[in-house]
Amino acid sequence: MKINKLSIAVILVNWKKYNLTSNCIDSLNKSNYKNFKIILVDNEYSEKSLIELKNKYNELIVFKEKNNLGF
Repeated sequence: MKINKLSIAVILVNWKKYNLTSNCIDSLNKSNYKNFKIILVDNEYSEKSLIELKNKYNELIVFKEKNNLGF
């Protein structure tokens, strides 16, 4: 199996730092490797900020948590 055909999931945990999360996603998207999905676990989400992220990164898979689960 060639390494380029491997599909991976990148799981990010966010807690009120949407600018850092956005920077991280931008960095991932600039990589040469493109066969991945980004999954965001958002602790104590802000609806406004989360909508902005989802609009900017339509491929983003999001799990919303109303409370900070301590990740």
